[in-house]
Amino acid sequence: MRDLSGHRLVLDIDGLPIEDYGHQGGSAFHGLYGARVTSSLVASLAEAGAPEFDS
Repeated sequence: MRDLSGHRLVLDIDGLPIEDYGHQGGSAFHGLYGARVTSSLVASLAEAGAPEFDS
């Protein structure tokens, strides 16, 4: 494992609507998409800050 002391991390969690066909368990009609969807969650972790470039 890397030592991440002094680094800032960003945890990004987003909903990902996946269109369902038929009446699959856990799906529901979503008015914005006009379809039955299952809303899954996707998470990503990244180091924060701008990349350093040599000039």
